[in-house]
Amino acid sequence: MEIEVKQSDGAFVKAYVKAIMPAFIEVTYEGEWKPDEKVEYENCRLPKVTNKKSNFKAGDEIEACLKQTNSEVHQWKKAKIRDIKGTFAVVETLTEPIQVEIVSYDCCRPADSTTPLSFDKLQQFPIKADPELYEYFKIPDSFKDLIDAVGNIHVEFNETEGNIIVWSYADQAIRRVKVLKDFFINDSKRKLSLLHRQEEANKITSDVLPKHIEEFTVATDLTGLVIGKRGSNLGKARAIDGIKGIELDETRSKTHCYIKIYADTLESIEQARGLLEFISGKVKVPRTLADLFLCLFLKEIVDKSGVLRVNIADPEATSEESDSVEFVFTGTKETVSLAELLVNYQLKHNRELDELREELERKLPPKPSPVRRRGSFGRGGEGSRRTISNTDDFQKRDRNSQTDRSRGTFRGGRGRRFDSRRYEGQSGPRRDLDSKRKDSVHSEKSTGSEGSAKKITGGARRRRFGSQGSAQ
Repeated sequence: MEIEVKQSDGAFVKAYVKAIMPAFIEVTYEGEWKPDEKVEYENCRLPKVTNKKSNFKAGDEIEACLKQTNSEVHQWKKAKIRDIKGTFAVVETLTEPIQVEIVSYDCCRPADSTTPLSFDKLQQFPIKADPELYEYFKIPDSFKDLIDAVGNIHVEFNETEGNIIVWSYADQAIRRVKVLKDFFINDSKRKLSLLHRQEEANKITSDVLPKHIEEFTVATDLTGLVIGKRGSNLGKARAIDGIKGIELDETRSKTHCYIKIYADTLESIEQARGLLEFISGKVKVPRTLADLFLCLFLKEIVDKSGVLRVNIADPEATSEESDSVEFVFTGTKETVSLAELLVNYQLKHNRELDELREELERKLPPKPSPVRRRGSFGRGGEGSRRTISNTDDFQKRDRNSQTDRSRGTFRGGRGRRFDSRRYEGQSGPRRDLDSKRKDSVHSEKSTGSEGSAKKITGGARRRRFGSQGSAQ
């Protein structure tokens, strides 16, 4: 039942009756902006329906519903109309603090539109309740249907006497309660019976059905991975503690398979979903690094992430002029995310290395180009070429070449006598010939003819130097 309660500043605020006593009324405020309190009857009044057709004019004293300062609570205050514009009025409060507000006609009512409340003005009507309904009427909302049907009544249940007490300040409300009482009692019995059946059903379902159900989809071409070889992967998911059942439905869609998990805890559902939810994730790699990834990093990425398959996107779908190549990783949601993490990390690392190399090349001076010059040639023009990259070294060697002219190291000189020590440790025709001659000398010595050995050696020398002279 709705009433209005006077506040300390003289304004009245809407409240609802919680309990009725001969000396006071216990009320609760709308929005709970103020705690429940016990109020004397002299500070309570009954509101009347606002007369929207009242013809207000400037200077009339009225009651206006104004919003409380720094609050969402509306309160009725005495005010005076200063001006009227259409369906709005400019009002000024008559109590401190003074407020000037613009309000609509709906928020205005005559000053004498309320009735003071007293215990004698309240009427009550008892309704006898069956003992089986005692527990039901202890429920706070058990009288809601009766209150909504009649309106502006307060209903209490007296368990000691077994009566439902209906309070109201209007005769019409009491008459309506008398008409509806039998219907209300019968409806309450049926509701109580349904509540008992609902409690039994909840007990049964709580024992049979799991507390949590979750459903998700997987692409049809990945259903085989969900099941696993001979159902191994699905068996692992069903073996998790707390899992009550897992259902696969491939009939609802041609492109996706619906998977439903029944479990007692959310943690169990997360573990099972981590084993069953397979996806395919695409990662773009620059075309210049595609071969590098295939050769060096791809196997390590697959091993560390745990993905099951790696494919390159359809070449027909990817243009040859594209700057990137798409790698498709297939696995569980977690493994695919790890693979994407590793690929992106490696790409970033390669970019940083390229930037460091370019910066290093910019800082280093350019390399000098080598200078080539013919070196000194030996007898017969078969000397070796030398490459001189230093100017000082080149000048030094040029001076030495002037000295070597008198020694016949250039083409056209006299040449020098043969010195076998010069060819020690070397290989070539001259060294081989000399060793053969020495072997022949030693073989002659072994025969014991020393003179003949000297003669052979001398002859060999003449033939050797003779051949050299002819070569020159």
